[in-house]
Amino acid sequence: EFAVLKPEVVVCLGATAAQALFGSQFRMTQHRGEFLESPWSELTLVTHHPSAILRSPEHQDRVRKREELIDDLHLVAKKLGALHRSSRAAAH
Repeated sequence: EFAVLKPEVVVCLGATAAQALFGSQFRMTQHRGEFLESPWSELTLVTHHPSAILRSPEHQDRVRKREELIDDLHLVAKKLGALHRSSRAAAH
């Protein structure tokens, strides 16, 4: 599916999704919020799954993880915006 769609970005929501792409040894705690090299897209990022945030027993953990998820999605949006600006500039 990745080969057909050729996505500009892949966002893995949670460790299960990340391990499906990067292997069972992948640890989200070590790579959350950073862009990783992958054969599936120019940009691949791993972040919290929203349901995992809701299941966190401690309020502070829920707040922190929610903020991290939002920060990560902003990072993706910013990176995509930069890619689109540079591709438009190259076309002119």
